[in-house]
Amino acid sequence: MFLVEDEFDEAVEAAYQSVIDLIDPSNTLTAKLDASKISALNRLGAALHEGERIDFASRNQFGKVVSLDAKRRKELIGEYKQTYSSRIEGSGELIGTTSPSDTSGQCYIELDTGKFGKISVPVDRLQLYEDFADFLNSEVRFDLLVELDLNDNFKGVLDVFEVALQDDPHADAIAEARERLDEFSRFEDGWHDGTGKAIERRAINAALDFIVGTRSLSADIRVFPIESGGILIDATLGTWEYSIEFLGSGGAEMYGVDTASESEMLPCYFENVDNVIADFVRRAEA
Repeated sequence: MFLVEDEFDEAVEAAYQSVIDLIDPSNTLTAKLDASKISALNRLGAALHEGERIDFASRNQFGKVVSLDAKRRKELIGEYKQTYSSRIEGSGELIGTTSPSDTSGQCYIELDTGKFGKISVPVDRLQLYEDFADFLNSEVRFDLLVELDLNDNFKGVLDVFEVALQDDPHADAIAEARERLDEFSRFEDGWHDGTGKAIERRAINAALDFIVGTRSLSADIRVFPIESGGILIDATLGTWEYSIEFLGSGGAEMYGVDTASESEMLPCYFENVDNVIADFVRRAEA
């Protein structure tokens, strides 16, 4: 239940009787709302969930309290507009970031939310780099005011109340791996007793994406530089010992052995880190 005072702003107060007349299903007269009153109605009850309603102080001609629930609100707004606003809360996978070269431009993070598909959420530049840039494939919780069409398809974000990384029990392990990879990024040609190429940034980024993307599997992971300029990850998953070499080209090669049965996974090449993650997860869940 909500108190009407919690959600009525000045525009709604000015339109109060017109809105009440429109909401009351017993009213046979059609209330006519101008653009400002429609906008007020669209903001009223945006946070309503299924089974919740707003009870107004006014009563209809039969003495009954006038109420508004999510279904009635959507129907009313739909008589005037093809979209309506709704407050949604949930979580989604961080699948991308957008940071324009113009420092005054708007930055975005892209989330795969499941129910509402892939959505772009505006964030400020500092938050993008500090909170999200290094955490692709992580789970992000959100609390948003969004625009939906009358079929509940997502159309855009109107306001952001909260967007943040979910608390991650693997955060310390990821931070440790990131620190180690940052150390490798400073290696120059000849870092290994006069041999060894400088470690490629693409290999470092791919290795970090792999660690973040597979963290929920709780594999025992060790990270090493390799002389060709790539990154080697040794991962223990059950009785299997895997080695994944991330190359400067952006590709990767994975091979492994089952220490219990001596079964082998022959070297397999992958064009990108997403394919490596998918194969590693499949093997873990087999």
